[in-house]
Formats: sequence, structure tokens, C-alpha cells
Amino acid sequence: MLLVRSVYYSKATPGSDGSLNAILKASRDNNRALNITGALVYDRGRFLQVLEGARPVVSGLLRRIAADPRHQAMTLAEFTEINARRYADWSMAYVDADAAAHPVRLTEYDAAPAEALLRQVDLFLERAGIAA
Repeated sequence: MLLVRSVYYSKATPGSDGSLNAILKASRDNNRALNITGALVYDRGRFLQVLEGARPVVSGLLRRIAADPRHQAMTLAEFTEINARRYADWSMAYVDADAAAHPVRLTEYDAAPAEALLRQVDLFLERAGIAA
């Protein structure tokens, strides 16, 4: 099976932060069924997400996310083939950077290369105590 990883970021539609728990539950349930792994960070009204899985499944999921009214200005930073999953242990690891005791902040999502965004996700997870 050909594995891919996608990294995207988007702005949360105003008022959508109240539905984060619903997004997480649905994502985790759906991702388990689709054999998708990844991580989601909520940071000052933005989503930063990594998805890993079979190419057609990840592609379809990205299309659904792009059409989701809870997102705006979705930007795909990376869509690449991978040999192994980076977040294999999680159907959807989650960090609310706004609620973190010691928040880590990435100020320029648009200027950061995909690898920097991945390192940022890893740092968010590590600081939240859920790093692999």
C-alpha cells in the first residue's frame, strides 16, 4: 500500500472553535475506520493538521475538509509519499495550543516549509506530553 502524508493549515471559521470536541470525536472515529493517522493542533484560531494513510483515502479526506464550513483559507503545505507513518500511534493526536501551560507559537505558517510545520507539530505534542 502506498502511504502519503499531507500537512495543511487553515483558519477556523468564527465560532467553530466551540465544535472542536465534535470535530475530534468524528475525526478519531472516521480515521480509525479509514486507517488514517495524524495530529491536529488548534493555535489561535488556526488548524494545523497532519494526515497519513493510503493516497486515495487521504485525498478524499482533504477534499471533505476543504469543503467543511468550519475551515477557511485551507493551504496544503505538503502531500508526499512516505515509507512509514510519523504519527502511527494516533488516529488523531490533538493539542490545543491556546490552552497549553507553556504554549509554543509559530507565527508565520505561510512562510514555513512543510518540514518546519512538522517539527512544530512534534514540539506541540512533546510539550503537551503526548509525544511518541
